[in-house]
Amino acid sequence: MSDRRNRKSSTAILVGSAIVMLLNFACSRISGDSMNHKKAIIDTHVHLWNYPRLHGEVYPSPDKHPIKWLMRHFSMADYAAADAGEEVIGVVLIEASGGPSGDQLIASNERMFELADQNETILGVVGKLDLLSDSFESDLATLMKHDSFVGLRAGGAIFDDGGGLREKALEAMEILESKNLSLDLIGAKPSKLAKVADRLPKKLPIILDHFSHKDLTLSVESEWREALVILASLPNLYLKVSDIQLLSFEQFDVGPLDQFNGIKNPEAYRNILDTVFTIFGSERLVFGSNWPVSNRAGPFGDQIAILDNFLSDKSNAVRDRIYSKNAIKVYNLGNVDLK
Repeated sequence: MSDRRNRKSSTAILVGSAIVMLLNFACSRISGDSMNHKKAIIDTHVHLWNYPRLHGEVYPSPDKHPIKWLMRHFSMADYAAADAGEEVIGVVLIEASGGPSGDQLIASNERMFELADQNETILGVVGKLDLLSDSFESDLATLMKHDSFVGLRAGGAIFDDGGGLREKALEAMEILESKNLSLDLIGAKPSKLAKVADRLPKKLPIILDHFSHKDLTLSVESEWREALVILASLPNLYLKVSDIQLLSFEQFDVGPLDQFNGIKNPEAYRNILDTVFTIFGSERLVFGSNWPVSNRAGPFGDQIAILDNFLSDKSNAVRDRIYSKNAIKVYNLGNVDLK
């Protein structure tokens, strides 16, 4: 009896050891695949400007926005010198003028296209036009002459005084939709946008910039979350994970436009990232830095570290979608080499 018992015990130990070895091997393969996987980032929210521009008021304006740390030239060379590393393989420029209209606004857009023609790292340009202008269609045709043009950005002017969607804004969106372009939205509170969600075009890719204009807190406000749930019910709406450290603003005793060292601890942002990941999924989150405006709350590399931490337990496929593949899809960037 004792010999039989010993033989069974030995067999069990051998089987158990084999299982452990197989599990360890599988885990090492998974870990190795993850470690060997090259992360390729497309930064979908970069601003560049010469300061001051000659054709009119721009952001930052020395009168309306006296932000000394932004009142200088910002070029692709400056961006390359930021601490994002070699993982950034391309960027999307966002036109950032604050005042020009008419020919001056067209000239500001043309400057972005010039930069794109000069630098192959610039994969696309999101321009700016007045969606309510009578010349919108002709102005759009001018921008569409450029291969790097991928869409427009608009703000709160799309709403009328009663909070409804202006008819001209809706017409402009429908034109963008027909041209296979995209629309970035900034400064539009999600609770306000949710009320007109049923009127938004159903095929136009709409990107909600900077966590959809979330309050600058580390809390998950119920109004913000509930509005995002409504907006996410539209499959053509995306959320841009951009300028994340700015959300820690409430933790610091600084002026509204002052620089500060935002919280670096990735766990401080986990509830927010969990929320948007749960609502939009990995298929509709897009990464962007908001550089150089993001320098207000900390260096670019900190943003990458925070998002890397959140994605550390996610698959390579999930990371690839958020960092690059969703950008290619939503901005129709074509064939981008991610290797």
